[in-house]
Formats: sequence, C-alpha cells, structure tokens
Amino acid sequence: MSLFSEAEKKDIQEAVRAAEAHTAGELVIVLAERSDDYAPIRGTWALVLSFVVTELLRFAPIDDGWLLPLFALGVIPFYFLLGVGPLLRLVVPTRIKSARVLERALRAFTEEGVTETRDRSGVLILLSEAEHQVVILADRGIHERVEAGEWEKDVQTLTSGLRQKRAAESLLEVIRRIGGLLESAFPAGEENQNELPDAIRER
Repeated sequence: MSLFSEAEKKDIQEAVRAAEAHTAGELVIVLAERSDDYAPIRGTWALVLSFVVTELLRFAPIDDGWLLPLFALGVIPFYFLLGVGPLLRLVVPTRIKSARVLERALRAFTEEGVTETRDRSGVLILLSEAEHQVVILADRGIHERVEAGEWEKDVQTLTSGLRQKRAAESLLEVIRRIGGLLESAFPAGEENQNELPDAIRER
C-alpha cells in the first residue's frame, strides 16, 4: 500500500509542475517503501529472540524434545515481524539505515535520469518510508548556485512529516519552498522545457 493516496499523488504532481514553471530546475520525487531488506540484521535478531523464547519455555511443562523444533520454527515469524516498519527502525542502527537510504538515493539519482538534464539542474527528493528517512540530492548545476545546507531544513520537515503521518502535507510544503528557491537561483530561460516527468516515482 502506497504512502500516498491517488489524490495526494495528483496534488504532488501538480505541485512539481507549478514549482518548475519559473525555473530551469527539475524536481524528481521518489518514494521507496524501504531502502534495504536488512536481512542479516533481522536474521540475527530473529535467532536471538527465538533463543530467548525457547529458553523461557524450559520453565513450562513442555518436553525438552520440542524445544529445538520450536526454536527453529520461531526464527521465521520473528524474521518477518522484524521487517515491519516500527520494529525495523528499532533493531537496525541509525547509521546503517542512513547509509542504505543514501545508497538508494544515489542509485535513484542515476536511474531516474536526474543527471540527464541539459543544464544539470535536477534535484532528487527521496523518501524512504520504512526508515522514516529522507535524502535530497542536487546535480552539479544546482550546487553551483545553491549551498548544500539549504536542503537541511527540508529534510527535517519531511522526516518529521513521515513520523507524524503528515507526509503529503510536508512534501507539498517542501516542493513549494524548493520551487521558490530554484526560481531565484536558477530562473527559467526563454525555452523552459519540462525535461523530466512530474509524477512521483515509486520504487
């Protein structure tokens, strides 16, 4: 199930179109359900939790012959349970989540064609839902005119929106702000072509 409703997706697309109307900059919005499956970490925690439960069952009136099968059977549900957003965020260290989300954003930067604009004027906003993390990356043409620190407030706004279940509202706010920033720093020329699709991309 997508983080955004169909109506919200249309609002986001229209906001991108409006933001690009007076700038040569191009906005690309990417929504990732998660940036990694974190299988090794989930697997380790599943083993630990299943072991703890099995040890506790030693005090229950259960034949010891059942403990090993119960341990093995417990690993699978714990593994999948730890893939659920809140539990995933709990067991995966923040530095690892941040590294995976950045890697996902860097891949999307290339795969979604952000580097292919004529003036190297693309800006990627990637929201990673499961991790509640956001990355904003700008191409070379934008970096020459806008300092990297300009995006920090927008990242904070979007991260807070993800946590408070206000993702669409926060994203629309950020798109408008970035649109205004790009209009000042990178105004549209006589030919203001729409080089990249405005619709949100889901990965």
